[in-house]
Amino acid sequence: MAVITIIFVGFISAIVAATTGIGWGIIIMPVLVGLLSINHPVAVCATMFSGIVLCIISGTSYLHLGYGDIRLFLLLSAGAAVGAIIGSYTGSVVPAHIMLKVVGLIIIALGLKMVFS
Repeated sequence: MAVITIIFVGFISAIVAATTGIGWGIIIMPVLVGLLSINHPVAVCATMFSGIVLCIISGTSYLHLGYGDIRLFLLLSAGAAVGAIIGSYTGSVVPAHIMLKVVGLIIIALGLKMVFS
């Protein structure tokens, strides 16, 4: 695994995620697991921790641009806190090949909804 390749993947994925608001994991996970053959749980862990940097920096930038909504932030965070615990457990017991298929189907469904809305 080349260091330059991983840095480049992070760079491009962060631009797309910060510009569009698409979740970091939706962009980076297929690359890490599908293209770079990184073990699924390792890729999830790396994605979660590296996403912290992306979220803090891009979120702060949007806040400074005047797009902050503290109520929305707090409500999303409340749900995310519980969802993160359940999701971490689920991700550790459901086989990776099933999780990848489920995520792929969700991405396709949401993409079709966005295209035809």
